[in-house]
Amino acid sequence: MTTYYHVSRLSLNAGKIVQPGGLGIWLRESCSTGPRGDEGNLAKLSRELIFESFRMQCFAAKPSRLDANFLFEDLQVAQKYGEYLIPDGIIYEVFLVDDAAKIHRGDFGLFLPHDLQYQCSFVNFNEQLAVKYWGRPGTQGDIEYVEVLTESTVCIVRQVQRVNCPAPRVPSNTGTAVHS
Repeated sequence: MTTYYHVSRLSLNAGKIVQPGGLGIWLRESCSTGPRGDEGNLAKLSRELIFESFRMQCFAAKPSRLDANFLFEDLQVAQKYGEYLIPDGIIYEVFLVDDAAKIHRGDFGLFLPHDLQYQCSFVNFNEQLAVKYWGRPGTQGDIEYVEVLTESTVCIVRQVQRVNCPAPRVPSNTGTAVHS
């Protein structure tokens, strides 16, 4: 059984099943607050629709970001994702309920702020990101911040840490003698 990490705002107990599709639900709810909605959320919705359109045209067999669970193979990447998107979140260790469900490994780093996003058109920039996200192999060696999309439900194993309060790091031995 492969260990993954999942970031959530919710407090979840061991054994809790998390259904896929949280991003799609959040976008549908947060972008329906009025005729214009929140500008930041509308930009996120637009980006996700560009990604979804490209996926459906070129990689229809891959899971939709709108209908997936977002997981991480590396705790530090889950932490980075949480710091950027869910700073009040909790990181959980999880496992796939359905090992046969579709998965895709994409580069979460493509969604981090980048100077180029302000130097070209929103649509063109995000179309280029979609090509990179869906089109290149997604292994830890190929990309810096691997996020795993899956259509599987996931089961909570345990809470690992809060995003805004990472686990303390044990200092490395620098050769300095410690006296007690």
